[in-house]
Amino acid sequence: MSKKKSRPRLFERLKSGLEENILHADGKLDLKSYVIEIPDPPPTISSRDVVALRNRLQVSEVAFASLLNVPVTTLRAWESGKRRPTGAAARLIQVYGARPDVVELVSNGQNGMPLQTSAAVRAQNKS
Repeated sequence: MSKKKSRPRLFERLKSGLEENILHADGKLDLKSYVIEIPDPPPTISSRDVVALRNRLQVSEVAFASLLNVPVTTLRAWESGKRRPTGAAARLIQVYGARPDVVELVSNGQNGMPLQTSAAVRAQNKS
């Protein structure tokens, strides 16, 4: 049976951490540090924004709701102004509005093919 390594007691760990912090504050010890950039919160998305994006992309309510991974009833509530997209949904709509190619690239359907907007299908058929 292997012997468990014993961890220093809580008091010893706290004491050591505080001593290191004092040395760091006095400039005698460099500690690892990280800079973390926190992104801005997602924008406020209005019903007009949702409708305008769906119309610009020329996709049906069903396809757009599927892409956003929300029920059609939720999309309709957003479009009618009864509710607003928040959190991850608002961020995804923001990204989709700015870079629809990126969203379509990662939003593969069940058949493994990327979702294509009506405009993309028409452009492909013209060539």
